[in-house]
Amino acid sequence: MALAGWLGIRVVDHGGEVVYDLPRWAVALGVVGAVSAIAGWGVVAWRRDGIVLGAALTALLLAAGIISIFSIGIVLLIAFAVAATVVARRASGRGQGVPVAMAFAAGALVGLGLPAVALVAASDPVVTCLPGGAGGSSSMFRFGGGGSGATSSGSSSSASISGSAETDGGVTTGEMTTGGRRYRYRCEGVRLVEFKSEDTANN
Repeated sequence: MALAGWLGIRVVDHGGEVVYDLPRWAVALGVVGAVSAIAGWGVVAWRRDGIVLGAALTALLLAAGIISIFSIGIVLLIAFAVAATVVARRASGRGQGVPVAMAFAAGALVGLGLPAVALVAASDPVVTCLPGGAGGSSSMFRFGGGGSGATSSGSSSSASISGSAETDGGVTTGEMTTGGRRYRYRCEGVRLVEFKSEDTANN
């Protein structure tokens, strides 16, 4: 529950910084995901039932396995199959009194909500100012129709970049295009002092 809340705060924080250029729908998705995950864990805490907890964890394993299918996804999906089998056997062994509706609710809320907010929160900034240069990143949430042009100051984490950049006396200026958006930036050392974005369709 605490993790979902922290991720939700991170999404809102990133949504307020133009260097992330997150569209409103992505921020909304992250917030809804955080609220859903918190509600799901709330159901688990309220019911205090092993079947409900198992359903939530099993759904989370399934979602994580699908998202990371090209890395550790196979391992997570195997873990999902094992967990699902254990939960199903315990539910059938109990007979009557199994909170099926609550188990499905907790599984859906946590299994869908937590991965959604985590994916949005994990989006890197468009540009990162580094000693002697700059780096940048693309995002699955950034494509044509994002935010409007703006200027910002701050610092951010490292990433790779494609585009043009020039460094002179610790000052780096550059431009990059990704996802139908053009970004222009200026770094003084590791500090981002100017950042502008626009749709390439407007040019």
